[in-house]
Amino acid sequence: MFYKRPLIIFSGLFLFLLDQFLKRKVLGVWEEPRLFLNNWLGWQQFKNSGVAFGLPVPINVAIIFSVLILVVLIYYFLRAARAGRLVLALGFWLIIIGAVSNLIDRAVFGATIDYIRILTGVFNIADGCILIGGLLLIFGEQHWETVIDFTKVRRDGARIDEIIKRL
Repeated sequence: MFYKRPLIIFSGLFLFLLDQFLKRKVLGVWEEPRLFLNNWLGWQQFKNSGVAFGLPVPINVAIIFSVLILVVLIYYFLRAARAGRLVLALGFWLIIIGAVSNLIDRAVFGATIDYIRILTGVFNIADGCILIGGLLLIFGEQHWETVIDFTKVRRDGARIDEIIKRL
């Protein structure tokens, strides 16, 4: 399982760099919106000065709370990674990557830069990382524990999947 940890780290860093690159592009070269499918899907610059769902929070408060939450998330990420719980570690890592990317936006631009339009909402890759990470924390561990339990060795030494194959 150790070989999967660098993959988790590097995939998260790739998503972080891609998100930061696209944010810089939307602020510079790609300022004009490009909308498709009756304006339901596309590319549109949006500066979100609030926090999640545009809730109005002063920027200083948002930055302080973001840093405090990041410290807690990093602690749990390290615990999950050391325990070999890779699904949980991936969930925490994706949330950390998304939160750091949005925190950089707030510190540099005074707002989070969103650019992907779907239906009536605009979000960014960092928001997607936070969403997927949260879903992994909620549902992922349950699913993978079931898969792992299915292949555990029984007390008499026979693997459950081998017994099923014999049937």
